[in-house]
Formats: sequence, C-alpha cells, structure tokens
Amino acid sequence: MDLRGKVKLAQAVLRYQVGWESTPIAVAWLVTGRCTASCTYCRWKRLRESPELDTAQALRMIDDMHDAGVLMISFTGGEPLLRDDIGELTRHVKARGLVCKLNTNGLLVERHLKELGPLDLLQVSLDGPPSLHDPLRGAGSAERVTRAVKCARDAGISLQLVACLSKATVGAIDEVLRYALELRVPLHFQPVAPADLSAEDREASVPSRVELGDAFAHLLHLQRRRDRLARAIGNPRSELQYHLEVCREGRRGCDAALVTATMLPDGELIFCGNAIDYESFSAVKLGFRNAFARLSVPDCEGCTCVGKLRLTKVFRLDPDVIWEVLGL
Repeated sequence: MDLRGKVKLAQAVLRYQVGWESTPIAVAWLVTGRCTASCTYCRWKRLRESPELDTAQALRMIDDMHDAGVLMISFTGGEPLLRDDIGELTRHVKARGLVCKLNTNGLLVERHLKELGPLDLLQVSLDGPPSLHDPLRGAGSAERVTRAVKCARDAGISLQLVACLSKATVGAIDEVLRYALELRVPLHFQPVAPADLSAEDREASVPSRVELGDAFAHLLHLQRRRDRLARAIGNPRSELQYHLEVCREGRRGCDAALVTATMLPDGELIFCGNAIDYESFSAVKLGFRNAFARLSVPDCEGCTCVGKLRLTKVFRLDPDVIWEVLGL
C-alpha cells in the first residue's frame, strides 16, 4: 500500500470512529466459478457454471469500487487464472492505485508469470507434500504447484502459501511446515470453511473443534518456542489465538466490522461466504456503493479466513495489527 493508500485508510478509520460509517475497504472477488481442480472441501462448487462479468463490465466494476473507497481487491474463484483477461484486470487495479492480491490453486501460474508481476501478493493453495495435497486436490497437483511456487519465487513475485486444515492435514502440521520451509515461502493455515458444504463433504473434510484446537495450540507453541518450523508460519499470533478461542469456546457469531465484502462471479455482492445465511445485492444493477450500503453483518460460526478481522481490528484501533495491515 502506497502513501496515498495509507492516508485513505486512515481517513476511513477516522470516519468509522467518529460516525461508525461503513466503508468498503477490501473486496474478495470471485471473478469466475470455473476451476482446474476438484478440491474435496470446496465451498464454491455451486458456482462452477455461474455467469461472469465480461471484461468491460469488470473494468467498470473496478472503477466503481475505487470510487466507493475500496483500497484492496483480491481476485479469487474458482481459479481466477482461467480468465483470459486476468492480466488486464490486475493492471487496471494497480493503475487505480489499489492493492491487488490473487488467490490461485497454482496449476496455471507458470504460464501467467508475466501477468502476475504487478501483484502485491500471490496466494497459492498448497496443503503440504504430495502425500497430503494430491488426495485433496488431484493426482500430480502438488508437484505442479511446487514447481510453480519456485518459478514465482525466483521471478521475485511476493508469495504466500495457504493450507486448509482439513481432516487429512490437521494432524500433520509439522510435515506441512517442513515442506513450506524447504520452499522458503511463508504458509498461512486456515480451517476448512464449512458453509455451503454438503453433509457428505462436511463429514469427510471438516475436523472436530478439538482437533482444530490442538492444531492451533501447537502452532502457537512452535511460535513461543521459536522453533525452526515456526519460521514457515505465515499467520500472525493474533490470528492463531483467535482460531484457538473459537475452537475452545464454540460458535461466537461474527466479530467483523462492515468494511469488507465478497463479490460473486455475476456481480452479486455479499458480506461473506462463511455466513450461515446471507443476503446478496447486485453491484451491476445498483452500483457497487449502493449494493454495499445495503449489506449487513450476518450470523456465522466464526471466521475461517480472518483477513476481515485484521481490518476490523485496524478500524477498532488495535495497535497490535495496525502496522501489519499498513504494511500490505
């Protein structure tokens, strides 16, 4: 985030503090529902055939987001690199002075290296070595993702690995960390999101609260000991502590402020895909600002990806995370 972006963020925080004005600061945008993987715990399978905004609509939406005060756009999916125009969209986000992130399964990274150069952060899904990753995401995928990560790293692209804590990986934390350590890229753990999973997929993929609690307690233990493996942990301590508290204390509702949103491929805007029940509004028909103004914070089972909470803590003046977010 450049100086102008930091000033805009500070102004938004001030407006929030003075009048509790909800301002859209960050948007996770599922630019496509199409995907090159078949992850066993994917919560967006229902969007595989979803209509998508075309290039002209998407470029206008980026402008609309910028004019509404958005400072960061994260492209996700599905697999965002399946869009032929993803490079054009990324360049337009950067031309508007916004932070741009992209979340990918990694399978198409090598052929898109030049288009990924402008990104502020490339997040690549990797659940560990092939023995752990492949049964969850497809045979041979770990080798391809590993090769892609090395290429992106060597190309100087800012990288972060993302590992989902599923039933298959929740008891193999050290093995996953050792693999990330060899790649010399920080790895961010997050629980499998149970929302929108079928009963069968939930049973097969979602660990118990006890298992998750033990995993996050172990990660915190590694950090406190300054264990060698802790160097591969990308989660800030506050995130790990949050996940541990949710596991130990149970469902707590939504802790996030209304300063972020999620956009679906067809331009429908929702607060968060992890909500138990959520409402949506068309940012295409209403305009992004008006669609965002109609959102409300829904009920949920606790954040799985806690980027929303990091921004919430900034808006609530938590000193422990302010500089972390400003350093994006």
